[in-house]
Amino acid sequence: GIGKSSLLRAAADHGRAAGLRVLGATGIEAEAHLPYAGLHHLLRPVLSAMNRLPATQAGALSTTFGMSDGPPPEPFMIALATLNLLTGVAAERPVLLVADDVQWLDQPAQDVLTFLGRRLSGDPCVLIGAVRKGHDIAFATAGLPELDLRKLDETSARDLLARHAAGLSYADT
Repeated sequence: GIGKSSLLRAAADHGRAAGLRVLGATGIEAEAHLPYAGLHHLLRPVLSAMNRLPATQAGALSTTFGMSDGPPPEPFMIALATLNLLTGVAAERPVLLVADDVQWLDQPAQDVLTFLGRRLSGDPCVLIGAVRKGHDIAFATAGLPELDLRKLDETSARDLLARHAAGLSYADT
């Protein structure tokens, strides 16, 4: 591909080296039909902090993830609970959220990520998400800061390889 996943891995590594808690999720087509599967993937490492949320919000996440019984919560409550869970965790240690292939996450998880992206400001929590070009999803059209990656020209690609993979030989085409 163009290198989005490699850049996200580098950002996550940099975040870890800087002492941030890194939470990640990667969308895959096989789970795109499972509501909130992507959100569960992202939040699983911090779900133990749900007990610090107001009961209604903790209940919303707990029910969403099948940890307790109850009627399906409203999507707004799930998004709000996610925001408050993450900002609470980030108050202890800054958080970097990394979401790759957002276009393949389930729609409810995409909605929550979009909600987060529009509200995380002033909190020690950053969200970086990658979307493949040509996917018109809300996350990509929500007015969030954006970096459009383009293919390297041949000279730049050779320079990059020379600096980071000098042992590789060139394949002539």
